[in-house]
Amino acid sequence: MASGVGEDGVPQQNLDMGGSSDLDCGLLSQSLRFVEKLEEQYVCPCCASVVINPHQASCGHIFCLRCIRVLLENGSSAKCPKDSVLIRSNEVFQDNCCKREIQNLEVYCTNYPDCSSTAPLCHLQEHLKTCQYATIKCPNQGCPKTLPRRDLKEHSHNLCVHRKEPCPHCHQFVTV
Repeated sequence: MASGVGEDGVPQQNLDMGGSSDLDCGLLSQSLRFVEKLEEQYVCPCCASVVINPHQASCGHIFCLRCIRVLLENGSSAKCPKDSVLIRSNEVFQDNCCKREIQNLEVYCTNYPDCSSTAPLCHLQEHLKTCQYATIKCPNQGCPKTLPRRDLKEHSHNLCVHRKEPCPHCHQFVTV
């Protein structure tokens, strides 16, 4: 999982994890760009990415649930990669405060730079439902095209070779 700064100088975080209950899986496969530099406390010491489903060890460090589970698979030898403190599963807990803080971090739309909107991470999915730069599959049966939402109406009603129009003779809708 890569993190760092994009060519444009904007902090970014590539989230490529399957199956998180906290963020939509579609978001996880995309690149999140944080408006502000991601604070070290929100970076998992195992995967070096933004913490997904934060869990805190007794040493105070925050881990992704998935990462802490992998660490704990080592049994009694699980040690924090930051300070080498022994991690015991009965001392690990879900950190809802950290989760709330991460969900409130400002991110750019995943369609950046076309869309320059920013929103708290917890509202990103809501924005993407109406983002004019989100790519949408043409609704016309047989059309394989995906295009930005802002171009979809023009394409599907006027340009698509799979669009249906009323026959001037029988008034039935037929594919053009």
